[in-house]
Amino acid sequence: VGECVLGECVPGVFFDQDYLAMPYPGPGGECKTGSFIRYFQNHASSEPCSSGGPIETACAAGTMLDAGRLLGKLFIAKQPPGQVETWAEPARWLRVSVSVTVEVASGQLFAVPTADGIPSPQIIQGGALCANALKDLQLNLVRDGNGILAEASAVVTLRHTPPDADGQLHVPQTFRVSFLDAKTKGLGTPLEQATLSKSGAPGYRNGLPVLAGIRQINATSLDGAEVIRKLLAGLALPRMAAADGSCSVCPSGTAAGEWGCTSEADARDQVPVLFNVDMRLGCSLKLTRKQLKSFCNAQSLHPLLRYDVDLRLGIWGDSEPASPFDWVPKGSGDQQLASSRDNPASAQSFDERGNCTNVVDSIHFQVLTADVGNVANAQQKILGARVLFRRTHWTTVSPDDTSEDYYPISASVTFHRMPDGGSVEVMPPPPSVLPILDDDLFYPFSTGAAPSSRPLAPLTLTLLPLLLSAALVRFPSPS
Repeated sequence: VGECVLGECVPGVFFDQDYLAMPYPGPGGECKTGSFIRYFQNHASSEPCSSGGPIETACAAGTMLDAGRLLGKLFIAKQPPGQVETWAEPARWLRVSVSVTVEVASGQLFAVPTADGIPSPQIIQGGALCANALKDLQLNLVRDGNGILAEASAVVTLRHTPPDADGQLHVPQTFRVSFLDAKTKGLGTPLEQATLSKSGAPGYRNGLPVLAGIRQINATSLDGAEVIRKLLAGLALPRMAAADGSCSVCPSGTAAGEWGCTSEADARDQVPVLFNVDMRLGCSLKLTRKQLKSFCNAQSLHPLLRYDVDLRLGIWGDSEPASPFDWVPKGSGDQQLASSRDNPASAQSFDERGNCTNVVDSIHFQVLTADVGNVANAQQKILGARVLFRRTHWTTVSPDDTSEDYYPISASVTFHRMPDGGSVEVMPPPPSVLPILDDDLFYPFSTGAAPSSRPLAPLTLTLLPLLLSAALVRFPSPS
């Protein structure tokens, strides 16, 4: 690591070390420095470490909670030590570009500009919160394939953290370094590329995120090859409900009585989908009669019920973004998880009785999984997935626009495991021990259009002795 000033660079320090080093948990869980980073070897602490102290001293610039202290002037050498005679030339170094996201007390994430530097920790709300405390630092280093680093970026998550009853801050911190391949460069924002962690090797492990990405054409490819831009959270559902149960996005119409929703779900405020863990989220819309009519006639999905038609799911826990055949739907082309690319809300209609018919009120992901390989070390994979939209009817109770009605919407995910062998055993029905009779044999005592293979019914058993008696009367035996 180094520092460049006025066109001249010199080796510097990072976390009080001469080389790039990351904090790690000490004996008491506190953050200790000295875990050196080696070229082309990813680094991630097994457990978070903790920084803090009295809020008056810990929540300040220049402390372990200050991301700017760590990254503000950081430069990283493109080549390992020993390969360069002089380090004074700026061309020998990479300036680290920084993206910052702030997590507020409610758990929501917000991107913040860094033109004026990384926000420093500061006490707000009369000592009730320490704003901008460093929570997570992810350093991404892009290698060019020739033993040289081509780019360096950092994704920083800051958090507004309250002190405990004694005024002490305890901030869990994680520090990670990832070496990325230049082939996947430009496939996503630094935030999306920040965590390229695996969810298994190769099979998925229960409880880890389902890998997901967006199919797109590799801009650097001459043959238009498709690649996958991996998503930071993997497959995720939007955090639908606010604290009062109303929808977090577009919970109602406008004051003018129209639907008027132009917002989109916040991609930074999502709930990750974990492998083999079913989940369901929901919220309520509050609409007047006029707003319901406007919503219905708009024939558009609610923002919380939308998904990217180019969404792909990783077949394996370590699916490779450069290979579209590691993802479902497989291969190139125009496939999508839903049955078609048509607008599922195009059939919505409103009548003057207050009915909105064929309204889409839920989106549902179904994921089909299976165990493959040796039974002693079976690997879990995703065989396929699909998206289903449910349609229903909404009816306004209010006769006019003086009051509002509530309408629920939801998003869900279920996992379905394919049994061993890839098939389901089906037992045929046992053969009937009674004769098969024509459907109209006992007309008019029995009517209906039952199939001709129907076995003898109870009514047949009741009438059979009567028929036999009639036959004996009609054809008496010779004396």
